[in-house]
Amino acid sequence: MRNATRNSRKESRSLTCRLFCISGLLLLGLLTGCTPHPPPVLQTLAVAPHLVAQRYQTDQQQRQQLLRQWQSLGILEIRSEKANRRLRAELQGTGTEKAKVTLFGFMQNIAGVIAVTAEQIELVDADKQQITVVPATAEGLHYLLGIALPPEDLLHSLLAMAAPLQGVDPDVAGGWLTKQGESLLLDPRSGLVRERQGETREGRYRVVYQWSTEEESSVPPLPQQIAIDLQPADTHIQFRSRQWQIIAQPFAADTFTLRARYPDFTVEHPWQER
Repeated sequence: MRNATRNSRKESRSLTCRLFCISGLLLLGLLTGCTPHPPPVLQTLAVAPHLVAQRYQTDQQQRQQLLRQWQSLGILEIRSEKANRRLRAELQGTGTEKAKVTLFGFMQNIAGVIAVTAEQIELVDADKQQITVVPATAEGLHYLLGIALPPEDLLHSLLAMAAPLQGVDPDVAGGWLTKQGESLLLDPRSGLVRERQGETREGRYRVVYQWSTEEESSVPPLPQQIAIDLQPADTHIQFRSRQWQIIAQPFAADTFTLRARYPDFTVEHPWQER
């Protein structure tokens, strides 16, 4: 009788232990099932290089075709050994062939005018009533403003125009090389130039663009801000645009000929005097 009672107690304890273990395993399983899994890592799909190149080519073709006559209002800042000014400015141009910059001083009076053509650069000093004429070269632009950059390159930078792509830059992540030796960083979604670097006889230059995040009304888009740094001359040029316009009708014939507009001003040719 006593043995039967002892066996019954052992079986009862054994059953209790098994039930406790089973309950523990079930509880552990429930807790494990309720534990939140870490969120999946979202990976940004890279844009295929050939698509980036196509978008860049489309953007550049639109610039060549549509920027026949253009103008912009904004703030121009130049810091160089020749100038240190920050003024309201109106920029006008025909592609990258001709351009005129009108600088406004106090009470919106004209403080100076610069006109660039393929042959020469004219600088009007309104205070001195004087026009200085130099060749349209990096040396001429440096003589007037301390900007050691060929005028054509400066206008290409202003309008975000660049040469056809040579291929991917193996040394820069997301970089491209052009057939003229520039290094570009492109926006993969739009093909727009974010940054460009190059080299001339006078040194190196770097251009950084800021584009609007809103839907652009103009085609092609035009930058809100252009910042150009030149080394080793330590020259900085920045233009913040408030308004870009693509002009349908050609400018007047004398728009880029300053001597016709200021016939009473004295004219100096420092290159001829050398």
